[in-house]
Amino acid sequence: KQRKSELIPVHHRRQWACIGLLLLLLVHDDTNLNFGSRVAMVVEAFSSPNMNGSTKAFVATTTTTMTTPTNSWTDLESKCGLVVPSSNSNNHENEEQCSTNKERPTTIKLDYVPSRLQLEEFSKAEQSKPLQTKEGILSISTDKASPVPWLVRDAEGVDPYAQQVWLALELKTTNYCTILVSCDLNKNDDIDNNMSSSRSHQLPQLFWPPEDNPNTNTNSSEEEENENETLQNHRQFQNYLVGKEQTLDMLESIQERYSSSSSHHDDGPDLYRRISECVDNVRCNIVRFQSIVPRNTLFLPHVPYQFIVTNKNDPIISLVTSNNHMVTLEETDEVLEEYDEGPWFCGDFVSAADVVWAPFLERYAAQLPSLWTGDEHDPRHPKEYPAIVAWFRAMECHVPCYSCRVAGDATTWSRQLQTTLATDPRFSHIPQPPKQTQQNPRLHSISKPRNLWNQYTQNRPWLAPTPEAECVAFFVRHRTAILEEALEQTKQMTEDEADVAFRHVLEQLLLVSENDDDDVKHDMDHVSIMVFSLSEHAKEMLHFLDQRLQVPRDMGMLPASTLRSFAAALPKPSIS
Repeated sequence: KQRKSELIPVHHRRQWACIGLLLLLLVHDDTNLNFGSRVAMVVEAFSSPNMNGSTKAFVATTTTTMTTPTNSWTDLESKCGLVVPSSNSNNHENEEQCSTNKERPTTIKLDYVPSRLQLEEFSKAEQSKPLQTKEGILSISTDKASPVPWLVRDAEGVDPYAQQVWLALELKTTNYCTILVSCDLNKNDDIDNNMSSSRSHQLPQLFWPPEDNPNTNTNSSEEEENENETLQNHRQFQNYLVGKEQTLDMLESIQERYSSSSSHHDDGPDLYRRISECVDNVRCNIVRFQSIVPRNTLFLPHVPYQFIVTNKNDPIISLVTSNNHMVTLEETDEVLEEYDEGPWFCGDFVSAADVVWAPFLERYAAQLPSLWTGDEHDPRHPKEYPAIVAWFRAMECHVPCYSCRVAGDATTWSRQLQTTLATDPRFSHIPQPPKQTQQNPRLHSISKPRNLWNQYTQNRPWLAPTPEAECVAFFVRHRTAILEEALEQTKQMTEDEADVAFRHVLEQLLLVSENDDDDVKHDMDHVSIMVFSLSEHAKEMLHFLDQRLQVPRDMGMLPASTLRSFAAALPKPSIS
């Protein structure tokens, strides 16, 4: 009954708030949340003295309205901006064809590596009519006047060389087609990066459909026709680049095709910009890469530069020494310090050098601290390697296509390392790294991730309006396959219970998307409250989704960080 709230002690105001919220929870009918869980939820919500007012205000909405899912799959599709090309949105056969209101670039999944003739057929079909595959009719989203390139890469998203070409294309254009080939690159390894498998050494591929030349002279002489044929054959050779040995040629080709003098529209930076006519700093820093990273290592696409074979005649795999890693990190840090104008390898602009280094540095930063202790083995340690840390921050904050789609996350690469050591008998003598406690996987360097996502989606209208909605959209599109996998891994839920739990998790993710306050949305206290409000089945489903998620195979690092944050707030899981 005090007239001024200031006269009421802080701890008393907190107690009254808890009582009021507890009454709301008790009135709310929810069979999946017993009284003890509700009380614990309130205590958990208000126990943190660092929780700000806006977060506390959000607690009531979260705990009273999100204890059970209220949205059907059709509602979730609508909230993500998805549309289904059928009047019956519950038809599971159409789930893979779900798309946003704008057409997505064409993506084809194959279980074989296509030949050049097959790529030409795909390109012609793409230019003329919808392409019929066993998965359905794919939409057309290309510019008929200028044939778009085709990127052929591994479906698992672990090949660092394919990731280089992918990043270069994303930097230069939004209009390209993708073919995802199902293959296990992890089994096709060799020393000194000499992969011998017929399938693996054919990836990645970059195919440029030939453009019609309207200026061809039909009355030319036989000699001119031979010269034209020779020139055309040369161009056709350059139009089809295959294998990791030609990855650098692919990057050069992308820059040439999307330069200011080409027929393609140039949307991206000059990947080979020189600081002067005499200094080719970009290509210089590309060449330096192989001389800086550990040499003679066993090439594993998902775990590069970590293992070495000491004797080729009697191969014994061992870890690359600590000193070798420290030299690599110190020299990389020195290279990045050579230009004071900016944090990238060539100063104040992102270049092909950053494209070449990025896939390997992100794996290195996630895996090296798991194998070796000490700050000197952490590429992201700001005191040991300030230039590398500044480079990571620049790539994640100022290259939207990198953090929003192409980059892998630390959780994925750490699990790839643990899986390799646990399942590959060649590494059985190497001690398993301890499973580290999952920390908040949010990008610490990105203060306003919503702004970064807006930059990325500006020319990509087929994406969801927020990274959280894009994360949910992926799971909605693939819900049937995901539910089947979840039911195989646990016997604790029926099919209906798993469906409800799945929708419950996705609703919570969308609830984060609806909050415009980035400070609240990324606060772990806030996330913990939302996770605490989940039913037990929903928590199990959340853990399963986190274990299943691979970045960048399924989505980009920024959309995935939403789910990772929720999973980090989970108690010890019950699904293995």
